[in-house]
Amino acid sequence: MKLADKIFIKLFFKKIKLIIRRSYKKGYSQGKDKGYHKGHGDGVLKYHIRREIDTVSMSTIDNSIYGPENIGVTRELEQLMIEKVRVATEAGILSSPSPSQWKMIFSDHPATCVVAGAGSGKSTTLILRLVFMHFYLNIPLRKITVISFTKKSCDELSDKLSYVFSFWDKDHDKVAINSIVNTFHSLIYRFSLSSMPGISAFDFLGGRINPDDPSLELSLGKRTNEQVEVLKGVYTELYNKNKDFKICIDKLIDISITASQTSDEKEERDWLINYAAERDLVLTQQINDLWNEEGKWPIDGIIAGPVKCFHVNGNIFYANGYVEHNKMPVFLSGNIGRKKLYDEKDYVKGSESDPKKKILLGKAIYFKNKIAAGYNTQISIFINSNQKLNSVNSFLENYITGEAPSNFSIKLNGELAQTNILELLYDQGSFIESLGKEVVTTISNISLFREKGVEFYFAKALAIFWPSFEDTLYKNNMMTFNRMFIMFSDESVLQQRRDLFKNRYSRFENLLVDEFQDISPQIANWIKALQKENAILSRKPTIMAIGDDWQSIYSWRGSSPDIFMNFSEFFPVHKSLGRHNTVLMMENYRSDSKILEDAEKMMGLVKGKIVKESISCREPDGDEHGVFCYEYDDKKGGDSWKDKAIEIIFEQFNLVKNQKNKDKTHLIVLSRTNNTLQEIKELYNNKYGNIKGINFLTIHKAKGLQGEVCVIFDDSKAHTGHILRNEIYRQVSYFNYSYDQVMVDESYRLAYVAITRGIKRVFWFAPKGSDGAFSHFK
Repeated sequence: MKLADKIFIKLFFKKIKLIIRRSYKKGYSQGKDKGYHKGHGDGVLKYHIRREIDTVSMSTIDNSIYGPENIGVTRELEQLMIEKVRVATEAGILSSPSPSQWKMIFSDHPATCVVAGAGSGKSTTLILRLVFMHFYLNIPLRKITVISFTKKSCDELSDKLSYVFSFWDKDHDKVAINSIVNTFHSLIYRFSLSSMPGISAFDFLGGRINPDDPSLELSLGKRTNEQVEVLKGVYTELYNKNKDFKICIDKLIDISITASQTSDEKEERDWLINYAAERDLVLTQQINDLWNEEGKWPIDGIIAGPVKCFHVNGNIFYANGYVEHNKMPVFLSGNIGRKKLYDEKDYVKGSESDPKKKILLGKAIYFKNKIAAGYNTQISIFINSNQKLNSVNSFLENYITGEAPSNFSIKLNGELAQTNILELLYDQGSFIESLGKEVVTTISNISLFREKGVEFYFAKALAIFWPSFEDTLYKNNMMTFNRMFIMFSDESVLQQRRDLFKNRYSRFENLLVDEFQDISPQIANWIKALQKENAILSRKPTIMAIGDDWQSIYSWRGSSPDIFMNFSEFFPVHKSLGRHNTVLMMENYRSDSKILEDAEKMMGLVKGKIVKESISCREPDGDEHGVFCYEYDDKKGGDSWKDKAIEIIFEQFNLVKNQKNKDKTHLIVLSRTNNTLQEIKELYNNKYGNIKGINFLTIHKAKGLQGEVCVIFDDSKAHTGHILRNEIYRQVSYFNYSYDQVMVDESYRLAYVAITRGIKRVFWFAPKGSDGAFSHFK
């Protein structure tokens, strides 16, 4: 082999070996590196974050207040309570609860609605519920509040509560007990003071008020002089400075003084008109003389007549006078309000000598009014009351002096009577706010006025008046209770003050609300707002609403049974619990079954109600009866029916007096208003000299009371045609009926309340021809 070949081969193998060595080294290095890192990676804990979604999705806000948990009621706790109540019953402390009452006492639902019928013993059951909450569920008294509407009911509940608590704990804190029971207005007033020190309530202006009083109660009477001065100050300033307000008030005065006497018939027989025309001059002068004797005629600014006014079939009829500056005819009535200016036996002067034309003065005035209402086509003033007289004087003074006319009254359609303009502005504005609505917004949303009549001008005046009225209050560090409720129902207001109020919320954690059917939307909103705040603060609020929609009789001042009947819609429960718990307590321990049967006839006419049936638990004595109806005709029979009424009262009183067992109130005498009530009371007292054991009350004041025998006077009649309030009601979404229909229903419920005050017997007197609840019942 040649040398060159040997050298090539040697270099070739050397090169091969170098390549192999390098390849091996590289392979070893790569294999080691790969295996090491793989093994190391498998043996080391690693976190890998992956983004699965790009947008945030939050669950919806839970708007429920109650739940999702039930209250911790156990069978063991129930048994302990039952045993203790058994001992208390044997000791005469209280009566043994019925099965339905135990259901109320032991309810484990955080939102319970108790339908407690008339005479069902709800007050005692409410107290036992409170005992169970405190002594067995270990809820501190500072976290419990019982709420009622009136000072009287609060005082009675406090006394009963202290008495029953002393059986469970002799050393119980009486001060703490008294602080548990409050009226709504006491609670909101103290709540407001905690946020706005020094604020005062316009509703109590002119009266004494103790902020620490747990049972503050609003008066339903007329405004105090101090309140009237505030209202009058706002009114006068607007009348002098606001052109639109002045126009509205002037229109209302015109409507007020020219409102004519209504007539049931537009035509009278010709012979009757002829006879009336023959005596009309004498009659007109005779009426003028009667007013003159009262010192109320003539009136400054009115020229006294008689003065020719209108013709019927060629016959002349006279007005009593006319307004000097505009020649407007003025007619006077034979009475001023309820006061007659003549004796019922008086005749028209000169008619006594002619038997054919002899006519009683009262009957002649009646016919004259009907003829004037049917045939007088002139815009005229008709004065038949002190209110109308004040309106006319206010109108005349304004013409002479230019001062703001505030001493006049107007009647809105559907209202019972005329009301002074200042009172009416305040009352109607308060009514709107009681529904949880703002006055100006509500009036602005009315779209169904069909003419520029009394409601149109009044509503416009109210929308101008109310903001100025509230501004005046704010400048003087005052608020109405309505505004307090509205303000502290506002979620944003409460949220801003959460740190300030969170300790005050604790007393609203567990609420027991009595007479819940009389609650207004405005107050319901406040309760709801406070308990929602407790839920937000991770507390566990509870509410027990005790009431009876059949006894709801305060819709005219803003309350509504709709809240009670649709409880879950107002007070939402967590979906896990579904709806609120309803407990029916329909056992009646007061009235005889015959009375209950008659009372429930009235409820059959009510459209908006919870359907139920009362159960009489009273053992009869054998002399019971339902409702006896007496219909009288006071036009034909005069006052003879009153004599019969007081005889029945006397007879029934003696029957009850001789009973072995009887209620402390032998008789309860009721009427819708005080007028008939006071008249019957005076007649009875004058004849028999003693009214001890007889309670004379309006039906509204008689709620919760009873008598062995109940005597009712007058019909329970609805006044409908409320143009303004119907329009306001349209704006409340959860109201199912118009205000007119609500008033019709309430007239039947008022009759139901009156009838169920009786224990053994009921007597009902009403005028013939009345078309209210009596006409449907008799």
